[in-house]
Amino acid sequence: MSAVGLAAGRERLLRELLEQIADRLPADRGELITSFAKMYVRRLPADAADALAAEELFGQVLGAFELADARGTAPIAVRALNPTLAGDGYSSVGSILETNTADSPFLVDSVSEELESRGLSIRLLLHPVLGIERDADGRIVAVVPAQQAQSVESVMHFEVDRHLSTAELSELEAAVLGVLTDVQAAVGDFRALKARIDGMIETAQAGGARYECDEIEETAAFLEWLLDDNFVFLGYREYAITGAGDERAIAVVPGSGLGILRDEAVSSFARPT
Repeated sequence: MSAVGLAAGRERLLRELLEQIADRLPADRGELITSFAKMYVRRLPADAADALAAEELFGQVLGAFELADARGTAPIAVRALNPTLAGDGYSSVGSILETNTADSPFLVDSVSEELESRGLSIRLLLHPVLGIERDADGRIVAVVPAQQAQSVESVMHFEVDRHLSTAELSELEAAVLGVLTDVQAAVGDFRALKARIDGMIETAQAGGARYECDEIEETAAFLEWLLDDNFVFLGYREYAITGAGDERAIAVVPGSGLGILRDEAVSSFARPT
């Protein structure tokens, strides 16, 4: 089928989906989900549209919207499921993983790698990025194009190559929640992480009394190379070494943790060791 034909198939599916929304949902809720659906279907691969009926796409879109809406004020929503026509309005060849978070770098790659580490192949990936406005309770009150919004959110829908057991689905949800928590921590502290490298460069350049010039230059050049988008900064933590000999101890410097090392309580050196 030509690219024009594939695009026409997707547009037909969207028209039928919007008819389903208008017929099956109250007007106020239907308006929100219509806006959500238009941006969701835009990310649907055109060839995948031919394999979907509007009734099943309705169930998929409604489920993705409800997950995002129910997230409320929590930073992350994740669910893994084996959808059924009776329970979810659609079915799939493999299990489904859905997420909703504030948009940021590394989301798709991080979750994809978690799936691949479990021996799962990705059959389908949709990743609409939307402008979402929420009320004080975190419920969705408006959905607009990302470029028009102050708050931009990521919705991810993965279908893997097989159905997982109930235990596997639960384990996957927990693992992906942990992955996305790490992503948010690393991205949220990115500027502070880079600032720590700037401080290391200054420290190295001030070490002329103890080190040779070529050592200082090499160290500073390496740190500057890291800052030039050649390294992904994930975490930072400082440790203090006190005492000497049998009395020497190592401990985390309180308040120094950043990124995925922000939680100092889990360090083996949370207390002097």
